[in-house]
Amino acid sequence: MTVKKILVVYSGTGSDDATMSSAVHVAKGFAAHITAICPASADNVLGGLDFVPEEGSRALLDELEARERRREEDAFASFNRFVEREGLEYLDTPRHSDVVSVSWEAIDAPMHNVVERRGGSFDLIVVGQPGHDSSITRYMKQKIIEAAAFSTGRPVLVAPQAPPRTLGETVLIGWNRSAQASRAFHAAKVLLLQRAKKVRILSVTTGAKDGPPADEIADNLAWHGIDCEVRELSPDNQSVGTVLLAEASAISADLLVVGAYTHSRLRQLLLGGVTRNLLSNATIPLFMAH
Repeated sequence: MTVKKILVVYSGTGSDDATMSSAVHVAKGFAAHITAICPASADNVLGGLDFVPEEGSRALLDELEARERRREEDAFASFNRFVEREGLEYLDTPRHSDVVSVSWEAIDAPMHNVVERRGGSFDLIVVGQPGHDSSITRYMKQKIIEAAAFSTGRPVLVAPQAPPRTLGETVLIGWNRSAQASRAFHAAKVLLLQRAKKVRILSVTTGAKDGPPADEIADNLAWHGIDCEVRELSPDNQSVGTVLLAEASAISADLLVVGAYTHSRLRQLLLGGVTRNLLSNATIPLFMAH
């Protein structure tokens, strides 16, 4: 399996360059095509908030519509600067190429709905991390990530706020024996791990789920010709997300592979969880699958 078609979701914010940069790191290894999509109307905000405006809100809606159009124009200008700087090739139809190619689409629809509808046709979905944006933008990014993880069956790469210098050279795999962790591991193995210089599997001992232990995952990698280390840690009254991020920092990882949303949506909403912790606090790319 290879990566040939990557979906990148633009938000029209300052972190879009980091999102695009993360996608290009992956794309260069496969001479892949990147389709960048960006909201171009107020439907993105209104649809995401499930908000039905009253008739008297026309002036507000017009202002919101104009703002979203300006955001898309600014995002497209930023995209063009990035493409020129990186020497990428514009392509609208598939053809063989030995360089990374790109295309741009302005979308008049909520981004999470677009990702749900079209995400399954891509090899990888890349979304920016909900970070220091406005509360509405953070909420929209969260909805897009959830749509990508729950509704597409595709792996998701969550890009950090700053462009990564490398991606996939030193990889930490968070292993909890869950089906979600297994899907993330196997997708990363096929798409990214063959190029890694160092791989570590971290098992945080919080009570075993029904699934293979970390040693058997390491054995799988060995059969694929990939050397790795295995480490088990107790959380010691810390959250699992905090332990994973500390270990990633300790080995200078440039990619963290984890299962996404291993608990129900309701529990994630009410109690938080590892995924929410990582999305809020990670400073390196996250490779996730549900």
